[in-house]
Formats: sequence, structure tokens, C-alpha cells
Amino acid sequence: MAELSVSKKAIEAALAVDNAASTAEAAVDTRRLAAMQFFAPAEKIGGSYNMLAKPTGDDAKNNLWVSVRNWAYDVCATVVCGDAGLKFLRDETTTGKAEMAVTHGKLKGQTRDKKYLQQQVGKLVGLIKADLKKLDDTANGNGKDTVERHDCDRFLDAIAKAHKQVSKAKPDGSIPQEYAEAFAEMFVKLK
Repeated sequence: MAELSVSKKAIEAALAVDNAASTAEAAVDTRRLAAMQFFAPAEKIGGSYNMLAKPTGDDAKNNLWVSVRNWAYDVCATVVCGDAGLKFLRDETTTGKAEMAVTHGKLKGQTRDKKYLQQQVGKLVGLIKADLKKLDDTANGNGKDTVERHDCDRFLDAIAKAHKQVSKAKPDGSIPQEYAEAFAEMFVKLK
């Protein structure tokens, strides 16, 4: 369990995941690589990305699961709001409405309540878990096959949807009659 410490390396890896959280394809690849680097110490001791979810039931008695989850939460909390923020989040005497002026981390300079900080930490942990799951699915061949759709496909779907609407016994009138007739003719020709 010594590998699971809030080390500078883990913080930097989690920070890289957070910084690369944009939608560009290159950024997604970078983020997934960073997520893999972040989780490497936990994987080394037998952890699974599923252990990033909060343990419930019998899982809460699994020391490895609890350790991995707490470690990931601590590292991500440190990235979001610094060491003081981590202590604030771990303090059970404060409620979700209690506010903190964040002095370190991603939210430095902001005053936020505990609930918001918890949500941001959870969001980062969830992002890491989703990236690790996607990498695992891809490696095992379980990834979804994406179907490339073209404008023509979308157009045909829209015509079919319009035809279905105007072919109802009681159409809702959202499509004017002259368009309805044109859609019906077009649908018959495209069949």
C-alpha cells in the first residue's frame, strides 16, 4: 500500500488528466495516457479502474478497494483544491454548505462550498475512470463500433420521420399540408 500515497507524481498525472479534458481527439488520447499513468501505482498492487467508484455493501470491506478509492480521491482533491482543501473535504464536522477560500489547486482564488468541491473532485475521478474503462474496452475488443453517418443518411432519416408523422391517422399539424404531400411523394420515390 506504500505505492498509494499522495505523491507529486500522482498529483502531476491527475493534473494532466484534468488539463487535457477537452474534446479534441489528440487531447482525448493525451488524457487517456495520463489516466493510465495516474492509475499505474494502483494497478501495480492489483487495483482495477472499477475501484474508483465509491465502494458499497461488501466492497466497503475490501481493503484494496477502499485504499484505491481513498488514494484517487485524495490525489484528485489535492489537484482541485490543494492540501488544505483535501483536509476541508475530509473534515466530517463541516456540512456541504460550508465555504472555503481555495488557496491552491485548480480552483485557486475561488471561494466555493464543500458540495461544489466534492462535485469537482468526483468529476475528475469519474473522468479518469471513464478513460481507463475506454482503454480497457479497446484493449479487449469490447469497444463500440462507430457508424459513420453522412448528410444523406441524416436527410433520409428526417424524410422518414416526416413521412411517419404525416401518415398518422391524426397528424399533429406540425408539418404544413403542402410539405406533407411533398414528403409523401419523395418518400415513395426513395423507397
